[in-house]
Amino acid sequence: MLALSPPLFSSPLENNVMSNELRSDDRIFASNRIQHEDGMLQQSLLFPSPPHPELEFDDQSRASNSAKDSPRSHKKLSHNAYERDRRKKLNSFYSSLRTLLPESDRTKKMSIPSTVSRIVKYIPELQSQVARLSRRKEEVLAEIAKRKEGSPTKEGIEFLINVSATCLNSEEVMVHITVLNKNISLPLSKFLKVLEGEGLQLMNASTLTSFGDKTFYNLHFQIKRCTGMEGQIFCEHLVKVIKEKGRDDYSSIQ
Repeated sequence: MLALSPPLFSSPLENNVMSNELRSDDRIFASNRIQHEDGMLQQSLLFPSPPHPELEFDDQSRASNSAKDSPRSHKKLSHNAYERDRRKKLNSFYSSLRTLLPESDRTKKMSIPSTVSRIVKYIPELQSQVARLSRRKEEVLAEIAKRKEGSPTKEGIEFLINVSATCLNSEEVMVHITVLNKNISLPLSKFLKVLEGEGLQLMNASTLTSFGDKTFYNLHFQIKRCTGMEGQIFCEHLVKVIKEKGRDDYSSIQ
């Protein structure tokens, strides 16, 4: 007997039935898929899913790395600022050192090591100059003290100038001035000016310097105007005026 084999070609009726079954299955699958998606959507709305742990981990990792790098960056910036200030201060110190050098050295452009080397050499030179000036100061002070010992004071000038006046008659007067110390420099012209102010006119004058450093002035005057004083009183007045003039002139010299 021959085995029954399925026909190679389906009939139109079978094709129609199969097509209807496929469409029905598609509709059921589509409906089930829509219902499933709707259910998932409602569930996601009611119970939102937590954020992705991978993203949280990445954010935390970046924040942690940033926190670690921040102190390091701050430390580096602080070190750079400190180094900049240190160099600025050093340059200022070297500039101050350079101003202590002589003018000839300040005009030169020297490096920092050259500046330090020149300063080290210049210090002994300054010490030598200071020592020399100190010795000169002591010499000057000693010379001044020596001169003061031989010079009279304002109060003692009166004892180192002797003055006498003699009225020869009612019209003539002789004035004798003796300077006892060579350190007293009182020009004769100043005495004459004072005496002329008292109404006297010089007729004759002589000057003599002795071996003992004494100076003698002999002055012969004519009385030009009436003084209203007796002869002796007028002579005493002249002596007083001359001594005051000598004392004042000596004070102005000191």
